[in-house]
Amino acid sequence: MPPLLDVSERDYFRHLRDLDDPGLYIGAPIKARATGNWTVYVARRINGPDGIFLGVVTCALEGSYLEDFYRSVMRYDRGSVPVFRRDGTVLARYPHTEDVMGTKMPA
Repeated sequence: MPPLLDVSERDYFRHLRDLDDPGLYIGAPIKARATGNWTVYVARRINGPDGIFLGVVTCALEGSYLEDFYRSVMRYDRGSVPVFRRDGTVLARYPHTEDVMGTKMPA
């Protein structure tokens, strides 16, 4: 059995715990504790039959997956491809630039 982790401080957990949001939540990228890699968590709220919050189900997507994809389709070495969350937060970027990960770009 994998070790239990306390994720109550993560943005996706707080959002889904505090709001009865039935949709998917895409978290800001964080450095995963286990690997040290930039990771984006996609989460959905789980409610009990009475509508009470029970927890979340998550899927982890390493930023390197997206970076590798864009590396494979880029035709020129001079371009870049950022992947943004709806609010402008940088989720991934090819080529990778450490200092922009998780920052919010202006509208």
